[in-house]
Amino acid sequence: MQAIENIAGIAWRTEPEQALQEAQQGQRAVYVFVYRPGCSGCRLMDEGTFKKPAVHKTLANWICVRLPEHHSFVKDLGLVWYPQHWTFDAKGQLLRRHSGYLPADEFLPWLLLVEGDRAMRDSAFDEAADRFRRLTLSYPASGWAPEAGYWLGAARYLATGEAAELNRHWRALRRRYPDSLWAHKVQADWRMPRGE
Repeated sequence: MQAIENIAGIAWRTEPEQALQEAQQGQRAVYVFVYRPGCSGCRLMDEGTFKKPAVHKTLANWICVRLPEHHSFVKDLGLVWYPQHWTFDAKGQLLRRHSGYLPADEFLPWLLLVEGDRAMRDSAFDEAADRFRRLTLSYPASGWAPEAGYWLGAARYLATGEAAELNRHWRALRRRYPDSLWAHKVQADWRMPRGE
């Protein structure tokens, strides 16, 4: 039986291998929080982000794992900055990772982005588009919003096969976030040059 610690109102598993097995059985995703004692960003997550009711509600849908930096699951990975945030799908495949403190208004959209990624991998393009759309509408000032706008266009294109869907969302991305990396990615003319 796996130990569960309640810290900041969240039920944290302490054995990642068992959590991944539990995830596979229940078809749930896994969120792993790797911390270093004395880390100020880790403390801010515990005292701020993880205490927010909206974070509790969202993480209730995840299997949450909390690991110290020296845990055998992570100790040989050469991690240099904490906290670490990792997400895995129900098959144990890494979805996304992030290093550093995330306030709740960046942590919640990051989780929506991860959920969209997971849906894209499962070819559930309408579900992915829903997650990306929710992120852009609920958290338009988030640093993750431009990326969500990019993937919203991709998900709608893959769901419909219509280039107009891709172009519509990417035009909106360029309009809303013109200086973002993601807007620059869609500036290119995707048609191949003649003669190639």
